[in-house]
Amino acid sequence: MYYSNKNIEEFDHFIEHLGLSRVDSISEAFFAYIDLELFIFGKDSNSSFANHNLNARELNDKFNKLLREFSEFEKKHPGEKQYRVLMTDLVDIKSSVDEDLFRWSYYNHKFAASQGQDSRAMDEWHELEKKIDVNKIAQFKSRRENNIAHYMHLMRNHLFLDKIVFAGIDPKIKTDTKFGLDIAEEAYLGKLIKENRAEKVCKIDHYGLADPVLNLLNKLLIENRISLKAHIVSNSKQLSPERLQNLRNIFDYLNIKEVAIEDCDFAILINDIDDLTVIPIVDTDQPVIAIDLSKPSVPNFSYLLLKDEGFEQIYGYAKKRADEHEINCFIRAISSGIVYFLCRKRFTKQLALNYMDDYFIPLSNSLGKSIEDFRKPIEILTEKLDY
Repeated sequence: MYYSNKNIEEFDHFIEHLGLSRVDSISEAFFAYIDLELFIFGKDSNSSFANHNLNARELNDKFNKLLREFSEFEKKHPGEKQYRVLMTDLVDIKSSVDEDLFRWSYYNHKFAASQGQDSRAMDEWHELEKKIDVNKIAQFKSRRENNIAHYMHLMRNHLFLDKIVFAGIDPKIKTDTKFGLDIAEEAYLGKLIKENRAEKVCKIDHYGLADPVLNLLNKLLIENRISLKAHIVSNSKQLSPERLQNLRNIFDYLNIKEVAIEDCDFAILINDIDDLTVIPIVDTDQPVIAIDLSKPSVPNFSYLLLKDEGFEQIYGYAKKRADEHEINCFIRAISSGIVYFLCRKRFTKQLALNYMDDYFIPLSNSLGKSIEDFRKPIEILTEKLDY
């Protein structure tokens, strides 16, 4: 029995398709996947590790409720083992505060990293301290310190869990900015993990990989001794280094080997062109996972793919949503495709849901129409998924 408090609907679909069962209570689950931020702050979308006003003790008290859930499981199931994974994304400063506070953080770290030698960074830092309200800086510093203190509490209790996964800062931020308290904190967190001898449980993983579905599939692939080989194709033939690295990070996580197309178990077809007019040939008879990175309002690729004779090879599909990070789109598509290799059954329900949620609904909204206006292409989708 499985439990996750994140992506509930999507997680449920995976569990159902794999022939597993899920429960609504942590204390009843034999496999528990917990998103820490969601557990701490609940369904209050206005509160997160980026903007809360809780002190470290209050954060720890909320986490301790999770330990009590684990204890409750042990009472209900004496002698049984519960597999427990705790996941959270580290907070990047650039996307969560205003420009002045970001620059204050940047020069603060830049000066510290120079060991007091960068006088320009010191001057910029001090000028910003004069400009920004002192209470605003104090609240920001306190929140970051409380978050770190809370993570330290997790490490001290790491033996209660099988995995604690911190997803690191977006590598593009680290490459472009190089400095900031978030970057310093990620390095410090790695040091804390070693000092607390928690490396077997705690890990700072690549950006975006703290995902319950991905973690579930990784475990099942290992248990079933399935190792896969994949080939990446992009319509532009010039896939950006950042996109390629994100895909390879997912491959590493799932122990997928990147190979030439003639040797692959499946191919990933990336559409990175907005005005595509023809679906390119993917020279393989193996399953294809299609990922559409064109603008949400551009229907070309998704509709061409739907009408293409090769649609029967599509075993995973996702179109990037307007407010979605690309790596999350990659994970949605690849995860639904990987399920085929676990159960040898096409995940038609997820394909249909992704087409509706990613393509038809946004397109109808952008054109000011209703889903009824797309009856014909939806019938094509239904027909092709029912073959």
